[in-house]
Amino acid sequence: ARLLQGMRALVGCLLVLTTGLAQTTQAGDRRLAPNPPTAHATPSAPCEVVHVCILSDRIEETVAVVTSAQASAALATCLEWHVVTPEPGHLERLLSASGTFEGAGSRHALHATSLMQAEAALEEHGITPVWRRPGFDEGVTGKARRTLWSLRERAQDADPKHAHPLNLLRFYLPYLPTTEGVEKVLLLDDDVCVRHDLKALYSPP
Repeated sequence: ARLLQGMRALVGCLLVLTTGLAQTTQAGDRRLAPNPPTAHATPSAPCEVVHVCILSDRIEETVAVVTSAQASAALATCLEWHVVTPEPGHLERLLSASGTFEGAGSRHALHATSLMQAEAALEEHGITPVWRRPGFDEGVTGKARRTLWSLRERAQDADPKHAHPLNLLRFYLPYLPTTEGVEKVLLLDDDVCVRHDLKALYSPP
């Protein structure tokens, strides 16, 4: 009888340990497993498309802007991204790996193109970008101007970063592959963190 009682006690202890181990494993799985994609309910009102453009060679910073904006978007806001960057494929891979577009369905969209493709599109429209015109480098480096009466810029205005194609490309947005035909676009820098719905900026009351 004592042996039987001892065996029952041992079995009970094993059951408790097994149950505890299973619960611990499940809790560990919850901690280690990635968070499930956020479920975005279909908005009852028509989805308002907000066209957003980023011109940047800093891909990680661009990913941060896109992620923060989509996390702050209202359910009735659909963000359509138009990005020009030297490596659009790398941008798409990072966004895919971060899960930024998971669970959004057709709410948000990304149109990424390279700087080379953007320049080619401008040439097809018969437009030579200013940075590819003869004499542009001389103007940036502060060499002699066209005439004696030309105004000289201050040293900080001749900073090479201001002459970067991605900085000047904003003046050609109507002719770029990603934004051609878009009536209105919201231009963002790559060093911002979006904390509110961009629709308020895109369509102010």
